[in-house]
Amino acid sequence: MQPRFQRTLANRRLGYHSGLRHSFENNHLPSHDDRLRTIASMVRNLSPEQHSMSFRTYIQSIAFTSVLIGFLGATLSELDPEDVAFVTSMLDQLCTRAPARPEQLQRVHSILRQWLHERYEDPLDYIMPAYETIWSVVASTVAMVYDQDDYKSAFLDFGENPTPRQFEAPRQGGRMPSAEAVVMEMLRMHPPNRQIYRETLLVSWPFTVSVVRIADINVAQRSRAWGDNSNVFDPSREGLTQGQQSEERPMLAFGHGRLKCLGARWAPIAVGVIVAKVLENL
Repeated sequence: MQPRFQRTLANRRLGYHSGLRHSFENNHLPSHDDRLRTIASMVRNLSPEQHSMSFRTYIQSIAFTSVLIGFLGATLSELDPEDVAFVTSMLDQLCTRAPARPEQLQRVHSILRQWLHERYEDPLDYIMPAYETIWSVVASTVAMVYDQDDYKSAFLDFGENPTPRQFEAPRQGGRMPSAEAVVMEMLRMHPPNRQIYRETLLVSWPFTVSVVRIADINVAQRSRAWGDNSNVFDPSREGLTQGQQSEERPMLAFGHGRLKCLGARWAPIAVGVIVAKVLENL
């Protein structure tokens, strides 16, 4: 696995090889909507009770499958449930930096290459950043809104009509936040990556020095720029949604500028779909 500060390279390769940069940045809604519908159908048909799995494993399996379908173009019908369970357990192990046996990693790569038809030399380089983000944000959001009727109903309404317009729509004449605002506030309060590392080279003849720069996302997104209550979960605050974001109150959970993650626009709505369908199943 690459260190986290090197994963930008994987994002660049992903954009170049798969054309996802074009799809994300130009918002090709037919493909976008098809992926959302497939994810919604997948989550709706997978309940933890039916498959005797813990809540954690349930969310992780959904997040992993959503990344395969939504980001990498896998076909749902080709995914074997037992293989999904095995790869998901290995991803969880890798996320906690626990060592994996070579034969286990070999099996993971073999399964992923089969599903993705050999399109990616090292599929884990592409899967891990998105998987780590989606599963943690989905789990946190479900836990937060499950017994909060106002927030929960925003997701249930979105689940009935999973379109970008519904995701962004405030409720009760603007008095209650949209599902998008709830997801973005969760990303602000609990960014999946609290720090981002970037390795740069400082060239000063005759020496070249490698320097690691650290951006503290958690501190930046809880600064006073977000108001006096910046440490309080409040989806009604200004600046959360795509149309409100500004340089004064940047959302950095997906990076910033030219190093921004390719899925920055797509991931929040994918999280919203998953949360909505999980809530329907609980």
